Amino acid sequence: MIAFTDMADPGLPTRESIAQADSAAITGITWRSLHDLAYCTDAGRIGLVDRRIPKVVSTFHDLQNEWVPLNCIAVHPTQNTTLATGDADGQVKVWDLRNTKQPEVRSFGMHSSDVWDVVFPSTNAFTIASASQDGTLAHFTWNENNPDGFGASSKTIGLKEKRISGRGFSVNGIDCHPEVPLVVAVGDGGQVVLTDL
Repeated sequence: MIAFTDMADPGLPTRESIAQADSAAITGITWRSLHDLAYCTDAGRIGLVDRRIPKVVSTFHDLQNEWVPLNCIAVHPTQNTTLATGDADGQVKVWDLRNTKQPEVRSFGMHSSDVWDVVFPSTNAFTIASASQDGTLAHFTWNENNPDGFGASSKTIGLKEKRISGRGFSVNGIDCHPEVPLVVAVGDGGQVVLTDL
């Protein structure tokens, strides 16, 4: 279920909801625009929701890895048809949804375990930062300065990897500073780490 509520008055009941948004567990959700949301599921699907209707308007699978659970989702800061997901196989995937019949998906093997969080840093939207169960925080270039990021080769350039305190604890969440190239990461063991990108 996807529910909408007014955060200004948390005492109010849910404004609207989509009871059967997906048959699988929804594992991540984010706004694409004022009225549109994108979500991911543990069945490897991405769904798009139009809040004005409200209903699911499209769903997508990565045809190369249809049933790998997706754990998290992020929207590119300037191109809302470009999404990133992290999956249970340690892959970060970038989705181009301009072709809704068959979206292009590029996969990057950044981690050896579940990816729990992904983000497009607003200071460099040609890159993605990801956090994983394997204890790593990865930051990499995904599009080689190609204006739309697709159609270029998939090789990873400028990979930076950092371990939280070198103790191998899971990195569960990350966020990038909106104005300077800094990332904050949180993990098991109560760790909070601030590092340069």
